[in-house]
Amino acid sequence: MYALRRMGRTAEARQRIDAAMAILRDLKDYPAASVILGDESDAALRALGDHYAETGDTAAAIRTLRGAVRKGSGVEAPARDGFAPR
Repeated sequence: MYALRRMGRTAEARQRIDAAMAILRDLKDYPAASVILGDESDAALRALGDHYAETGDTAAAIRTLRGAVRKGSGVEAPARDGFAPR
């Protein structure tokens, strides 16, 4: 996904992220109350957040990545760079 975006194939990168999320939903691994850091759900959520950031949707990136951190650690992500948690 990251390589596709770097090659300018943003739509294909998003399709692959969407496919990964669909598989996780089918497996009942997403949505989940918690995420194990480093597992497939964590990787997919981080890829989605990174995708939002790289394509200019900063608010969605922050929400997605903070959610991944919160679910993975059980604690609230700290506010950084002037952005407060919602």
